[in-house]
Amino acid sequence: MLTCSAVATIVGIIFGPVALNLFNPFTWGNTDQITLELSRIVLVVQVFAVGVELPKAYMWRHWRSLFLLLVPVMTFGWVVSSAFIYWLIPAFNFVFTISMPV
Repeated sequence: MLTCSAVATIVGIIFGPVALNLFNPFTWGNTDQITLELSRIVLVVQVFAVGVELPKAYMWRHWRSLFLLLVPVMTFGWVVSSAFIYWLIPAFNFVFTISMPV
């Protein structure tokens, strides 16, 4: 039995430019920007679906673990990624790399 991701990959190969050429994103222009925006849309839909499926009392039962993940862990990741960008591009100052838009 195939999983959903395997079926989606097979359908994409069949309808894509390799086989039937019904769906060819290479003719749309900037494929990197299109891929980025489609990935963002898919991520938003998946996060929303998970949020809708959570039980009502989930936030009350798991507030400590959510707080630990959202505040110190995400802050640490933010500072580390900013330091990495600062290390890669020394022309930027560190305050700019922290406030840099994604």
